[in-house]
Amino acid sequence: MLERSTARLRFRFFVAGSVLTMLVASAACGDDGASDGTNEGGTGGGGAQDGGGAGGTAEGGTGEGGSSEGGTNQGGTGAGGDVTGGGGEGGGPSVPDTVAPNLTVTGLEDGVLLRTARMRFEAAASDDVELARFGYVLNGQSETEIPIEQGMPSSTSVLDLRPTRGNNTLVVFAEDAAGNRTEVPLSARLTRSTAAGGAHTGVVANGQVIVWGRNNLTQLGLGPGDTTSRTTPVVVPGLSSITAIELRQNQSLALAQDGTLYGWGNNADGRLGLGAPGTPDTSNRDTPTPIAAFAGVLQVASGYDHTLVLREDGTVWSFGDNSMGQLGDGTTDDRSYPAAVMGLSDIIQVVGGSKHSLALGRDGTVWAWGRNEYANLGQGTTDEEPHMAPAQVPGLSGIVQLASGRDHVLALRDDGVVLGWGLNQNGQVGVGTSGVDADVLSPAEIALDGVVALIADGNYSFAVLDDGTAVGWGQNFNGQLGIGSDDTTERSAPSDPLLMTDVEEIDPGATHAVGVTNTGTVYTWGWSTNGSLGRADLLNNWAYPAPGLVTLP
Repeated sequence: MLERSTARLRFRFFVAGSVLTMLVASAACGDDGASDGTNEGGTGGGGAQDGGGAGGTAEGGTGEGGSSEGGTNQGGTGAGGDVTGGGGEGGGPSVPDTVAPNLTVTGLEDGVLLRTARMRFEAAASDDVELARFGYVLNGQSETEIPIEQGMPSSTSVLDLRPTRGNNTLVVFAEDAAGNRTEVPLSARLTRSTAAGGAHTGVVANGQVIVWGRNNLTQLGLGPGDTTSRTTPVVVPGLSSITAIELRQNQSLALAQDGTLYGWGNNADGRLGLGAPGTPDTSNRDTPTPIAAFAGVLQVASGYDHTLVLREDGTVWSFGDNSMGQLGDGTTDDRSYPAAVMGLSDIIQVVGGSKHSLALGRDGTVWAWGRNEYANLGQGTTDEEPHMAPAQVPGLSGIVQLASGRDHVLALRDDGVVLGWGLNQNGQVGVGTSGVDADVLSPAEIALDGVVALIADGNYSFAVLDDGTAVGWGQNFNGQLGIGSDDTTERSAPSDPLLMTDVEEIDPGATHAVGVTNTGTVYTWGWSTNGSLGRADLLNNWAYPAPGLVTLP
């Protein structure tokens, strides 16, 4: 079972209205005021006063506890400052400001699983007197202040931050002129804990990579000379602190917390990126090998024979097969070492298909390059020419996530609309048609609501929904849609649900799939061959259309 730090971690988009709210008002007791951690206000005495004035009595304000919608975070508290006041006749203490600001954060659920390198949310702060400081702390770095209009009691800001790989921490804060402070702590994960390749499968658990399935090209990474397939899960030796894995066809990649990228298995065309300029390297690897050409990796994605890497600075790098220009370097030359893709910056996600590539910009634009035989590039046409540089997909804006199968593409828009284009012979685009002449040349709408994530590979697709269920469509003759029926006909539109609940992640391979729940339980389904489903009791070369439990070591 994969460990999880929260009871339920589910992805939400800002525009879909997922909400975490913390409204906190706390009172201090003069210089001695304190919070007992329950968000109940104290009663404060007056601060120091100079000057004469009308006699009077000052009582501290009473703070009220905060509440969190969609999360369990508690706001912090701040101490009240002294008040030095003049006044009229008679003298006497004045009323100190002991009430902390109100602070609300929406659009980012605590513990969320991020599918792209982006954390976007809205923060709103207000105070009963004057708001002095407003900002955030990301991953323990120094405070970043949000500009506010001095003297005003409130401020609202939409923030768009780039997370790091693995676990991220965020503290949003608001402080008033008297020094009272409210904090909302949040966490988010840029991780990927499941992956399926041609006929091998893997998960990340406790920082280790656990694999099973076909191993003819050492894609399991179990050591020198080991090409034996495994029908049950085994730990890949020599890896720790892994935050994400990527399996495709017969190659494997793993990303560590420190940004190091490892590769093993099939290295034809240099798809593992282990070469150097003037020194090509296409030898297979039987153990995980660091790709030493660069570090600072945020995300990795594979096509069938090429690899795409998103770095911390928002640039995209590539290596491997380049026969259709899928490396995006202006050539069709294979390359066994990483080099930058032309003309891309501020990218938040990369995905790869058979011989095409895509990148998602922070501004919601989509860029595509490589093969276009089946309208892979969404340009409204098909051709058999290589497309060697990224071109923007026309008519798309506000895109927040991408997925790609062999030769089809899916996109989720910020208003919840799902779009698809490309090869549609098996209904994998999901628009209700299929057949040899059914390819979708330009982005078309798919009838789906409540989508939080899209995933695709081969000739089929999945959507994870906001109620923890999932639905698939496309090719199904191996039971890869996981609907548990002897009916293995294709689905040309989303219909029958996956027989799995509390879904956190799904990753389809060529003809089988793996999924994990929000409690870390792992399931597999589809075509069983060479141990691809990780259960020793299953027949070889047989379809299993219902998800079955996988026991991890």
